[in-house]
Amino acid sequence: MAPASSGARRPPVCHDILESDLLGGPLARLQELTFFGLWGENEKGQGLQEPALCFTAVVGDGGKLLKASDTRARQLSAWKQRLPRSPYGLDLWVQASRRAWQNSWTLSPLWHAVHSKVAETNEAQSDTVTSVHSEEGNSSSNVPGTLAGNEAGNEGDCAFGCRAEAGGEGVDCDLRGFSCDSAAYCWDGTGGDGVGREYPQGPEISSPASVFQAGLACHDDCCDFDFDFAIACSAGSDGKGVGRECPKGPEISSPELELPGLQNDGENLHATRSHAGCFELVSEIPRPPAQDLHLVIEAEALMRATSVMRGKAGGADGWLPSDLLQLPIAWFRWAAALWNRILATGKVPAQWRKARVALLWKKRRRTRPITLLCSLWRAGARVIQTQLGPWVASWADHTAAGGLPGTSVQAALMQIRKAMTDGAVAFIQSDIKSYFDSIHIGAMQRALTHMRFPQPVLAVLTDFYNGAERIFSLSGSLNPSWSSVSSGIAQGCPLSPVIAALLSYLWSTFVIGNSSRSLGALAYIDDRTVWAKAGAPTDSLRDAMARSSAYDRAFGLRLSVDKCSVVAPTLGPELRALAAELEFQVMPDLEILGVRATFRGEWTLLKYHARKAILRARLLGWCTRNTDHQKFLLASLVVPPFAWASGFARCDRDDLTAIKADIENVFNHGFTAGFAKVCLYEAIGWNLQPDFACDLGALRVLWKASIQQPRWLDTVALSEAHFRWRTMLPELPEVLRKLDWKVDFASTEVCRTDRSGRVRTLRPGIDGFCVVKDWLVQHFRQLYVARTGRVQRRLHRDDESLAVGLDLPAPGRHQDYYFDGLHTAISMGLRSVTLSALGAGSSCWHFNAGGNFDATHDRWRCLCGLRAPSRAHLLWNCEKTATLREGLQLPVDRCEERLLLRGAPEQPPPPPAVAPQECFDDLVEAIDTQLSLDPAVLFVATDGSEDKKVGAFAVAVHPGDFVCALGTADEDQSPFKQELLGFDFAAKALLKVAARSLWARRVVFVLDCQSALTLVLQKGDSFCYYLKIVDSIKASLRALRGHGVAVTCVWVPSHGKRPGWHAPPGLCGDLLRKLNASADEAAGACRLRRFSGGAIEAWWLHRNDARSWELRAIQASAASGEALHRELRRHGLRPRERAPDDGAVVPPLGSDFGGADPSLAAGGQSS
Repeated sequence: MAPASSGARRPPVCHDILESDLLGGPLARLQELTFFGLWGENEKGQGLQEPALCFTAVVGDGGKLLKASDTRARQLSAWKQRLPRSPYGLDLWVQASRRAWQNSWTLSPLWHAVHSKVAETNEAQSDTVTSVHSEEGNSSSNVPGTLAGNEAGNEGDCAFGCRAEAGGEGVDCDLRGFSCDSAAYCWDGTGGDGVGREYPQGPEISSPASVFQAGLACHDDCCDFDFDFAIACSAGSDGKGVGRECPKGPEISSPELELPGLQNDGENLHATRSHAGCFELVSEIPRPPAQDLHLVIEAEALMRATSVMRGKAGGADGWLPSDLLQLPIAWFRWAAALWNRILATGKVPAQWRKARVALLWKKRRRTRPITLLCSLWRAGARVIQTQLGPWVASWADHTAAGGLPGTSVQAALMQIRKAMTDGAVAFIQSDIKSYFDSIHIGAMQRALTHMRFPQPVLAVLTDFYNGAERIFSLSGSLNPSWSSVSSGIAQGCPLSPVIAALLSYLWSTFVIGNSSRSLGALAYIDDRTVWAKAGAPTDSLRDAMARSSAYDRAFGLRLSVDKCSVVAPTLGPELRALAAELEFQVMPDLEILGVRATFRGEWTLLKYHARKAILRARLLGWCTRNTDHQKFLLASLVVPPFAWASGFARCDRDDLTAIKADIENVFNHGFTAGFAKVCLYEAIGWNLQPDFACDLGALRVLWKASIQQPRWLDTVALSEAHFRWRTMLPELPEVLRKLDWKVDFASTEVCRTDRSGRVRTLRPGIDGFCVVKDWLVQHFRQLYVARTGRVQRRLHRDDESLAVGLDLPAPGRHQDYYFDGLHTAISMGLRSVTLSALGAGSSCWHFNAGGNFDATHDRWRCLCGLRAPSRAHLLWNCEKTATLREGLQLPVDRCEERLLLRGAPEQPPPPPAVAPQECFDDLVEAIDTQLSLDPAVLFVATDGSEDKKVGAFAVAVHPGDFVCALGTADEDQSPFKQELLGFDFAAKALLKVAARSLWARRVVFVLDCQSALTLVLQKGDSFCYYLKIVDSIKASLRALRGHGVAVTCVWVPSHGKRPGWHAPPGLCGDLLRKLNASADEAAGACRLRRFSGGAIEAWWLHRNDARSWELRAIQASAASGEALHRELRRHGLRPRERAPDDGAVVPPLGSDFGGADPSLAAGGQSS
């Protein structure tokens, strides 16, 4: 049974005692446990940092701290589990000292046998050691000290014997000798029947006591090194000794620390970690069926994967993905050939094993490691990851909620919401510490092999991580040399999330076991949640956590106890007792995935701080005056923190109001004060309006779930496989009520009734989400126009001495506003025109700001001599500016007068489709006619066209030169959809003919939309908003291939673009261009026929008239403002208007408007 003792000694491994072992696990039968360590805390909870701190502690019955060499080490007295009595106890003491000048550690294990008390002198310790044996001889020593072979560099195994005080009566009991090798095995050194078992089960030896080797275990968390100098070993009442790990101490952050033997023997250190427990545990989980995957890396796929990483950082080789994209396609063919050779041999280039690890600061001075691998490795791994779809589908279920295609935070939150609604009794939430860095390669190999992971990829992964080297960067600094790593998978490798998700699936499957009726589980990478379903007993959760602890021991994982909690709507004594046993927190709400999920009431955002978002918005206003930069930064840094969980949780209404005010204030400097909010959001984008962003996010979640039912519903019990959107998306009913929209989930339709009483319908998966956004934008436009103060209220100054505007009524609610004139005006790039478009500027208040002119100053007079001219007066009522508005129709309401915004009728529905079935039959007949002639190749070109909210598509067939075109009555008339509809129309027609004929030659589909082709031809499952159309095309192409038809899809540049383009080999480029031009011409002609003479054309005429009027009014307002400004400068200058050599001091922004009526200081918004 004994392993061979020859060869260099491997670095020793320390087996410690886990917290969960004291909660009914294998160690519950022990009487005393002894802990050793280099860490501790004083009474104030402060970590002790003495350079050679070493303590021992003996924990006895009930978790009582019996003895501690350092009374300041109080961490070990927290367990309350009662431990049964046992007749034997064996304690191992370890002394550790630090050689500061060498920055290394020395371990000196001492053996000591005790039962009722602990010897306190070295002499007593010496008496307990009777001999030290070797397997070759029986040399002895009575001097305790460094165990032979334990120091780094020593060779050979050690054997020893000892005696213990038995039964508490001081009776000496001779024990057999046991030897301990460097791999932490124990066996009977005298030829007895003792057998050493691998960790985590610990050595089980048929003898009254067991001996276990103490050593060093180093957990590398990328510069956060944890040190465990600890061992506990005792004899149980059954005569079997069991060893376990003890909880680690606080991390010692020391990037420069060198650990002897770890850098050169990292692989050996990992090899010493035993995975027999992992193998036994995994063997309990059913294996998925074998998948016949033919993994091939193609140049085009490699280029697409590299394109996805455009703008990302490069690896240690210095090549950026954007640099690789500059290389010709021939280079990617060579790279693909290299990758295919790697898959065949399982060998990875040595340079690819090197990576830079960027350490990002976290709370409590912890770091998050992001591994920047070679760009070509990441691109190839991404291609492999997309081809693993069938293998993933063979095992993935609803419990693996992250790291896989089709999973998301939203899907995980849906499950939590459903569990709470169904009456879950309690939840237990746990978090794994340094998950990616704690995954050991050996355990990963065992798990992947058991789950039938493709062996070529497993061989590549194994070779990739064996001998891996990392260089660390922190705050712009690099460590001086490369470091070898032996555990952990790279955060940054496309395959790592899949591996992490697999381990999460194994955990959930093992924890639930046969209790799926009473338990539920969910794992989102390192966040785990277990819950007891309605009616389930509390003991089911206790059993589940015991199995979870066994899983963690097998895989060498540890929990972040401060992030673990027991949550229940009503915390009874059983749950509180369970929380005490686990040493978890007791929480009233479930804090999961960034959301605080309550059992009663609305969910809220967990880590959202409104103050932080407000400060960000304010700082952005100071950082840059560039409007485009401000919009980008707001959309990146301010909006996502409160809008990411839309549909599930929303921040407080007062917080949203405050954020909205600060977002608007950002543009005060760029656009000046006094703008209309509706005009501002129209100019910067409604995505920056907080309420709009939250509503749009909630609708997007519903839209995606309507297109593709959440995949987790496919693996739950049939009785639970219902998407109850009103329950799972708690915010959505209120959003739909506010918008007055209706959802028919059974028929997957979203409907609204327009002002004319027409029902407007959208079909998710057939109509794009862009129409939903257009509807929502129009709703907010109408809402904000109606709420604008200068439109809603009269605000007319009834004083004949004042320069006032027209006295007009408020606008009606029978028209929509589209702001076409505003967008055209802003695109001119003239500041005066932009301010007029936003409803600001062009008034005496704007031009006198900061001048401190008193009310009688001539700068408060209009061109016509009246006092305090408003924008409306200057444009519409001043006799001196009459020439500027000549030919411009006067406004009819306050919206036209003050916002320069004219309404138009509501957009009508698209034109109806004319005889679509007849067109399809004609195309089928034309194809049938050509196939009857048995052509070697059939060419089918499709194209789509859209303009002014009307679309059409066309199909051209060669030979035969047949062309047909038509359109649909769908609300979505976008050009991309027309491209897909044309492709689908042609593929269905060809399939119908091929299914009833014997023709099995070649068909070439010709399209000028590369995006549509890429979407249809890409392998694996992927989401898109036109998924139902795309799936229909894919199904037709598969069926054609099933009938023996060779299908080729070709992209051709449209409208004569790219003169240097060459058709694929064997095809004529001129013919392909001609066919595309025919289809394009037919689609355009059909679109014009559908547009002409219909309601859409009349609506566009109204809209164009409104745009022309708005643009002229904006320009006239800007011109009148400039005329007023020139006149005012004749009567005096503000400090900012003086030349620099005048000695004027420019007042700061935001100074008062001196001399103006405070109620009118917003820019003259009254008339």
